[in-house]
Amino acid sequence: MSVVKRIYNLLNVDNQFAYDSIEVNPKYMGHLAEAANILKQYPNIRLSVTGHADATGTKEYNERIAKGRAQQVKRYLTIFGLAPNRIDTHSLGEELPYMKETHRASCSPTAA
Repeated sequence: MSVVKRIYNLLNVDNQFAYDSIEVNPKYMGHLAEAANILKQYPNIRLSVTGHADATGTKEYNERIAKGRAQQVKRYLTIFGLAPNRIDTHSLGEELPYMKETHRASCSPTAA
């Protein structure tokens, strides 16, 4: 399980996204590339990527932002070589902000 913890720590760092944006922060790209490279070595591990947003804006808008963030994480992981069928995306919108002013899409690796 140390691999799962390593992936979790890589993908759940601060400042993954700019405020009010689904675009991945360039500083986060290295984490995504490293996680994809590790995950390629462990084909039985799947990811569940959950997008979050803060409570500003409408519920619908925050749902869209959060889902977009999760999908962007999946997009870049697949660009870095991870099979898309190993990644599920979800959104919590504003229902469960990851932080007070969240810029996150949390990732939960699980062994299949």
